[in-house]
Amino acid sequence: MFALDFGTSYDTGFRGLILAFAFRNFGQEVKYERESYDLPLSIQFGVSAELFRVLNMEMNGQKVLITGDYVHPRDWSERAQVGMEYAFRDLFFVRAGYKFNHSSEGLCAGMGVKVPLGFGDVRIDYAYKHTSDTLFDAVHVYSLNISF
Repeated sequence: MFALDFGTSYDTGFRGLILAFAFRNFGQEVKYERESYDLPLSIQFGVSAELFRVLNMEMNGQKVLITGDYVHPRDWSERAQVGMEYAFRDLFFVRAGYKFNHSSEGLCAGMGVKVPLGFGDVRIDYAYKHTSDTLFDAVHVYSLNISF
């Protein structure tokens, strides 16, 4: 059996606009004894842009990153996601996003703080994800990241 994942991103050089795509599970079908199955091939496209750079505005340490993502899987319906991150002086962050045509997720939001230290950075992040799962109405995610 042979399978390949391939992806790339391209910085257009135009005011922070980045394009990306990925192919996942590209390959031969999987054979189990008497059965054979196609791998769950998917093609994904994404785009991101810094809003103030696209609008050619200088905002003194403020950034708004807008992202979009579209997935076309072989064995499921298409999905799309959009997101936004506001950053103030690369220290404080507020995020929001939405997943379209997803079976159990939709709205998500979060925030974070980065503390620069002499040896690196410490990041503390929080995220809220609304789910329609029968066990949980929402998922709260906390993370701590230390970089050297």
